[in-house]
Amino acid sequence: MTGFPAQNVNQSPHRRIILLASFLGLVSLATEAAAQNDFFSNLDLQLDNASTSDRDWQLLGWVTEKIAYGFESPGAGFSRQDADFNKVETSLFAQFDWRPADNLGFRLSGKSYHDLVYRLDSDRSWSQAERSKLRNRYEVRDLYFESQLTEDLYFRFGNQ
Repeated sequence: MTGFPAQNVNQSPHRRIILLASFLGLVSLATEAAAQNDFFSNLDLQLDNASTSDRDWQLLGWVTEKIAYGFESPGAGFSRQDADFNKVETSLFAQFDWRPADNLGFRLSGKSYHDLVYRLDSDRSWSQAERSKLRNRYEVRDLYFESQLTEDLYFRFGNQ
């Protein structure tokens, strides 16, 4: 019979995090079920097409959290050898757009990652190379200039 022995989970030093992740999962399921109602049918919005902002720049972003936990020690052939956290990764995405003129634009966006699993008090021994490569990572998603030179000629230069 396969299953998760209750005594191993209850004795886990990470029990609070497991319970918190379970609670957040249940809350997200309940929220999704409540969102199935047609909320927007009752809204009467009168929006004009004119922009309410006279700024020539925009900044947006978000934060995500990924948690992975292995409950059992897998067999040979798997990269994970213990029952423990595999990932406690926080990521931050940011995007900056700037329009200094109607026909000229600039975008810079990127993402940074921090995996807390390499700092948790664990029985695992991470090599220095693994810690350096995987604990903190950064990437540039977009970095470009764009211009509408004429009605028929559009130009974009950079990484996209």
